Amino acid sequence: MRSPNDLKNHSMRGAIFENLMIVDIMKEHLYQGEDVKFYYMRDAKGVEIDLVYKKSPVVNLFEIKSGMTVNDDFFAGLSKFGQLFEENNYKTSKFILYSGEWDFEKKDTLIFNYRNFKI
Repeated sequence: MRSPNDLKNHSMRGAIFENLMIVDIMKEHLYQGEDVKFYYMRDAKGVEIDLVYKKSPVVNLFEIKSGMTVNDDFFAGLSKFGQLFEENNYKTSKFILYSGEWDFEKKDTLIFNYRNFKI
């Protein structure tokens, strides 16, 4: 990649976007002086969650997508891992960060355009 335009259709666009969002969230917590551990989770069947961290008393679960639309597949990892944490008496907050225009809630998940998300 030699210019921002090259990123629009690059095969690594999603991974680069995901990492950018995770690093931004990590920096925000660091700047606030918080000692937060960050995790990625994936089960044996390939169900995954892009970012997990606990900020007492809540476990925050994130799915991060570079696309402009929200797909029902985005909720699979949030649902599965959210249920596992809740079965172990943790309160959870679920988020999807994406490039689309609208902020809204669906399936107990807060969905934000990445520009509008505030920790």
